[in-house]
Amino acid sequence: MRTLVLATFLALAVGCQGVPVAQYACYRSLGDIKIDGALNERSWAEAPGMGEFMLDDGVTASPSRTTAKMVWDDDFLYVAFWCDDRDIYATYKDHDDPLYNQDVCEVFISEMDYGMGLFVEYEVSPLSKTFDMYLVAPYHGLIDWDSSKLRAATKFKGVLNDPADPDGGYTVEMAIPIADVALRRKTVGGVRDGVPLRMNLYRIDYDTPERIGDPGLDPTLIAWSPTRVERFHQPECFGVVLLVDTPVEGISVPQ
Repeated sequence: MRTLVLATFLALAVGCQGVPVAQYACYRSLGDIKIDGALNERSWAEAPGMGEFMLDDGVTASPSRTTAKMVWDDDFLYVAFWCDDRDIYATYKDHDDPLYNQDVCEVFISEMDYGMGLFVEYEVSPLSKTFDMYLVAPYHGLIDWDSSKLRAATKFKGVLNDPADPDGGYTVEMAIPIADVALRRKTVGGVRDGVPLRMNLYRIDYDTPERIGDPGLDPTLIAWSPTRVERFHQPECFGVVLLVDTPVEGISVPQ
Protein backbone atom coordinates (compact mmCIF):
# COMPACT_ATOMS: atom_id res chain seq x y z
CA MET A 1 0.00 0.00 0.00
CA ARG A 2 2.86 2.42 0.77
CA THR A 3 4.22 1.83 -2.74
CA LEU A 4 0.79 2.59 -4.18
CA VAL A 5 0.53 5.82 -2.15
CA LEU A 6 3.93 7.01 -3.32
CA ALA A 7 3.26 6.12 -6.96
CA THR A 8 -0.09 7.92 -6.94
CA PHE A 9 1.42 11.04 -5.40
CA LEU A 10 4.23 11.11 -7.95
CA ALA A 11 1.74 10.81 -10.79
CA LEU A 12 -0.69 13.47 -9.54
CA ALA A 13 1.50 16.03 -7.76
CA VAL A 14 1.09 18.52 -10.58
CA GLY A 15 2.94 21.76 -10.02
CA CYS A 16 1.12 24.97 -9.11
CA GLN A 17 2.93 28.06 -10.39
CA GLY A 18 5.94 25.79 -10.82
CA VAL A 19 5.77 24.37 -7.26
CA PRO A 20 4.44 20.87 -6.35
CA VAL A 21 1.05 20.76 -4.62
CA ALA A 22 0.49 19.39 -1.10
CA GLN A 23 -0.17 15.67 -0.59
CA TYR A 24 -1.93 13.62 2.08
CA ALA A 25 -2.77 9.94 2.65
CA CYS A 26 -6.26 9.68 4.19
CA TYR A 27 -6.98 6.42 6.04
CA ARG A 28 -10.21 4.77 7.12
CA SER A 29 -11.78 5.89 10.39
CA LEU A 30 -11.93 3.78 13.54
CA GLY A 31 -15.59 3.46 14.46
CA ASP A 32 -18.18 6.21 14.50
CA ILE A 33 -17.32 9.90 14.63
CA LYS A 34 -19.72 12.18 16.46
CA ILE A 35 -19.82 15.57 14.73
CA ASP A 36 -19.69 17.85 17.77
CA GLY A 37 -16.44 19.79 17.33
CA ALA A 38 -14.77 18.06 20.28
CA LEU A 39 -12.31 16.03 18.16
CA ASN A 40 -11.98 13.44 20.92
CA GLU A 41 -12.43 10.26 18.85
CA ARG A 42 -9.61 7.79 18.53
CA SER A 43 -9.56 8.40 14.76
CA TRP A 44 -8.36 11.96 15.34
CA ALA A 45 -5.68 10.82 17.77
CA GLU A 46 -4.37 8.25 15.28
CA ALA A 47 -4.71 10.16 12.00
CA PRO A 48 -1.63 11.84 10.51
CA GLY A 49 -1.54 15.61 10.56
CA MET A 50 -1.63 17.56 7.31
CA GLY A 51 1.20 19.85 8.40
CA GLU A 52 1.17 23.54 9.23
CA PHE A 53 -0.87 25.63 6.80
CA MET A 54 0.88 28.61 5.20
CA LEU A 55 -0.14 31.99 3.95
CA ASP A 56 -1.47 31.65 0.43
CA ASP A 57 1.76 33.05 -1.01
CA GLY A 58 3.27 29.61 -0.33
CA VAL A 59 6.31 31.14 1.37
CA THR A 60 5.25 32.75 4.64
CA ALA A 61 4.31 30.86 7.79
CA SER A 62 0.84 31.72 8.99
CA PRO A 63 0.71 34.02 12.05
CA SER A 64 -2.48 32.14 13.04
CA ARG A 65 -1.48 28.49 13.44
CA THR A 66 -3.74 26.17 11.48
CA THR A 67 -3.60 22.45 10.86
CA ALA A 68 -6.01 19.64 9.97
CA LYS A 69 -6.54 15.88 9.73
CA MET A 70 -8.85 13.69 7.65
CA VAL A 71 -10.26 10.16 7.74
CA TRP A 72 -13.02 8.50 5.73
CA ASP A 73 -15.56 5.69 5.57
CA ASP A 74 -17.98 4.48 2.90
CA ASP A 75 -20.34 7.40 3.46
CA PHE A 76 -18.32 10.41 4.58
CA LEU A 77 -15.04 12.22 4.33
CA TYR A 78 -14.32 13.57 7.82
CA VAL A 79 -12.28 16.76 8.21
CA ALA A 80 -10.97 18.30 11.44
CA PHE A 81 -9.38 21.76 11.75
CA TRP A 82 -7.42 23.19 14.69
CA CYS A 83 -7.23 27.01 14.51
CA ASP A 84 -5.30 29.31 16.83
CA ASP A 85 -7.13 32.62 17.02
CA ARG A 86 -6.86 35.40 19.59
CA ASP A 87 -9.73 37.36 18.04
CA ILE A 88 -12.56 35.10 16.85
CA TYR A 89 -15.13 36.96 14.77
CA ALA A 90 -18.42 35.36 13.64
CA THR A 91 -21.99 36.70 13.61
CA TYR A 92 -23.81 35.01 10.73
CA LYS A 93 -26.79 32.92 11.83
CA ASP A 94 -28.18 31.20 8.72
CA HIS A 95 -27.11 28.53 6.27
CA ASP A 96 -25.53 29.99 3.10
CA ASP A 97 -24.91 33.39 4.67
CA PRO A 98 -21.67 34.91 3.26
CA LEU A 99 -19.48 33.19 5.83
CA TYR A 100 -16.35 34.04 3.81
CA ASN A 101 -16.63 37.66 5.04
CA GLN A 102 -15.83 36.62 8.63
CA ASP A 103 -13.65 33.96 10.27
CA VAL A 104 -14.17 30.69 8.41
CA CYS A 105 -12.67 27.31 7.46
CA GLU A 106 -13.21 26.02 3.92
CA VAL A 107 -12.90 22.74 1.99
CA PHE A 108 -12.88 22.63 -1.82
CA ILE A 109 -13.14 19.28 -3.65
CA SER A 110 -12.98 18.66 -7.40
CA GLU A 111 -15.97 16.81 -8.84
CA MET A 112 -14.33 13.57 -9.90
CA ASP A 113 -16.65 12.62 -12.75
CA TYR A 114 -15.91 15.86 -14.59
CA GLY A 115 -12.34 16.77 -13.75
CA MET A 116 -10.84 20.03 -12.54
CA GLY A 117 -13.42 22.35 -14.11
CA LEU A 118 -16.13 21.66 -11.52
CA PHE A 119 -15.74 21.62 -7.77
CA VAL A 120 -17.75 21.81 -4.57
CA GLU A 121 -17.09 24.30 -1.77
CA TYR A 122 -17.94 23.90 1.90
CA GLU A 123 -17.49 26.55 4.60
CA VAL A 124 -17.95 26.41 8.36
CA SER A 125 -17.91 29.38 10.71
CA PRO A 126 -16.85 29.29 14.39
CA LEU A 127 -20.61 29.35 15.17
CA SER A 128 -21.10 26.02 13.31
CA LYS A 129 -22.96 27.73 10.46
CA THR A 130 -22.45 26.24 6.99
CA PHE A 131 -22.20 27.43 3.41
CA ASP A 132 -22.07 25.10 0.39
CA MET A 133 -21.87 25.77 -3.32
CA TYR A 134 -21.41 23.86 -6.57
CA LEU A 135 -18.90 25.65 -8.82
CA VAL A 136 -18.98 25.32 -12.60
CA ALA A 137 -15.97 27.64 -12.88
CA PRO A 138 -13.96 29.68 -10.38
CA TYR A 139 -16.33 32.13 -8.63
CA HIS A 140 -19.29 30.99 -10.74
CA GLY A 141 -21.73 28.40 -9.49
CA LEU A 142 -24.95 27.46 -7.73
CA ILE A 143 -25.28 28.93 -4.25
CA ASP A 144 -28.72 27.34 -3.89
CA TRP A 145 -27.15 23.89 -4.34
CA ASP A 146 -27.22 22.11 -0.98
CA SER A 147 -25.05 19.21 0.07
CA SER A 148 -26.99 16.00 0.55
CA LYS A 149 -26.06 15.28 4.18
CA LEU A 150 -23.30 17.72 5.16
CA ARG A 151 -22.78 17.95 8.92
CA ALA A 152 -20.50 20.31 10.82
CA ALA A 153 -19.87 21.48 14.38
CA THR A 154 -17.34 23.66 16.16
CA LYS A 155 -16.03 24.50 19.60
CA PHE A 156 -14.30 27.73 20.55
CA LYS A 157 -12.54 29.12 23.61
CA GLY A 158 -13.23 32.69 24.55
CA VAL A 159 -15.76 35.43 23.93
CA LEU A 160 -16.71 35.96 20.29
CA ASN A 161 -16.54 39.38 18.65
CA ASP A 162 -14.62 41.06 21.49
CA PRO A 163 -11.01 41.84 20.48
CA ALA A 164 -10.29 43.18 23.98
CA ASP A 165 -10.75 39.65 25.39
CA PRO A 166 -8.07 37.30 23.98
CA ASP A 167 -9.57 34.04 22.69
CA GLY A 168 -8.08 30.55 22.75
CA GLY A 169 -8.90 29.41 19.22
CA TYR A 170 -11.46 27.03 17.79
CA THR A 171 -11.92 23.60 16.23
CA VAL A 172 -14.06 22.53 13.28
CA GLU A 173 -15.38 19.01 12.62
CA MET A 174 -17.04 18.16 9.31
CA ALA A 175 -18.64 15.12 7.70
CA ILE A 176 -18.77 15.62 3.92
CA PRO A 177 -20.93 13.09 2.03
CA ILE A 178 -18.86 11.08 -0.41
CA ALA A 179 -21.85 11.15 -2.76
CA ASP A 180 -21.37 14.91 -3.16
CA VAL A 181 -18.17 14.42 -5.12
CA ALA A 182 -19.23 11.42 -7.22
CA LEU A 183 -17.16 8.96 -5.21
CA ARG A 184 -19.88 6.53 -4.16
CA ARG A 185 -19.77 4.72 -7.52
CA LYS A 186 -16.00 4.36 -7.21
CA THR A 187 -15.92 3.02 -3.65
CA VAL A 188 -18.54 0.27 -3.79
CA GLY A 189 -16.88 -3.00 -2.78
CA GLY A 190 -13.89 -1.28 -1.18
CA VAL A 191 -10.97 0.70 -2.51
CA ARG A 192 -8.38 -1.77 -3.66
CA ASP A 193 -6.03 0.64 -5.36
CA GLY A 194 -6.89 3.90 -3.61
CA VAL A 195 -9.01 6.80 -4.85
CA PRO A 196 -7.25 10.14 -5.36
CA LEU A 197 -9.03 13.42 -4.69
CA ARG A 198 -7.93 16.86 -5.83
CA MET A 199 -8.93 19.15 -3.00
CA ASN A 200 -7.80 22.00 -0.79
CA LEU A 201 -8.34 23.23 2.74
CA TYR A 202 -8.36 26.92 3.55
CA ARG A 203 -8.91 29.33 6.39
CA ILE A 204 -9.64 33.06 6.41
CA ASP A 205 -8.76 34.87 9.63
CA TYR A 206 -10.21 38.38 10.09
CA ASP A 207 -9.88 41.13 12.66
CA THR A 208 -13.11 42.18 14.36
CA PRO A 209 -14.52 45.42 12.87
CA GLU A 210 -15.73 48.36 14.93
CA ARG A 211 -19.35 47.64 14.04
CA ILE A 212 -20.22 44.04 14.91
CA GLY A 213 -21.96 42.34 11.99
CA ASP A 214 -19.94 44.05 9.27
CA PRO A 215 -17.42 42.08 7.18
CA GLY A 216 -14.19 41.40 9.03
CA LEU A 217 -11.07 43.50 8.59
CA ASP A 218 -7.61 42.69 7.21
CA PRO A 219 -8.21 39.10 6.02
CA THR A 220 -5.36 36.63 6.34
CA LEU A 221 -5.58 33.93 3.65
CA ILE A 222 -4.27 30.58 4.92
CA ALA A 223 -3.99 27.38 2.86
CA TRP A 224 -2.95 23.73 3.07
CA SER A 225 -1.84 23.73 -0.59
CA PRO A 226 -1.06 27.41 -1.34
CA THR A 227 -2.33 28.88 -4.60
CA ARG A 228 0.45 31.55 -4.63
CA VAL A 229 -2.05 34.23 -5.59
CA GLU A 230 -4.55 36.05 -3.38
CA ARG A 231 -7.53 33.86 -4.22
CA PHE A 232 -8.61 30.34 -3.36
CA HIS A 233 -10.51 29.36 -6.52
CA GLN A 234 -7.48 27.82 -8.25
CA PRO A 235 -8.31 24.14 -8.95
CA GLU A 236 -4.91 23.52 -10.53
CA CYS A 237 -3.37 24.26 -7.12
CA PHE A 238 -5.55 21.84 -5.16
CA GLY A 239 -3.56 19.23 -3.27
CA VAL A 240 -3.71 15.46 -3.77
CA VAL A 241 -5.53 13.40 -1.13
CA LEU A 242 -5.38 9.63 -1.53
CA LEU A 243 -8.13 7.59 0.12
CA VAL A 244 -6.33 4.53 1.52
CA ASP A 245 -8.40 1.43 2.32
CA THR A 246 -6.53 0.76 5.57
CA PRO A 247 -7.70 1.62 9.12
CA VAL A 248 -5.83 4.59 10.56
CA GLU A 249 -4.90 2.60 13.66
CA GLY A 250 -1.15 2.32 14.15
CA ILE A 251 -0.19 4.43 11.14
CA SER A 252 3.36 5.54 11.91
CA VAL A 253 3.61 9.01 10.42
CA PRO A 254 4.47 12.50 11.70
CA GLN A 255 1.68 14.47 13.36
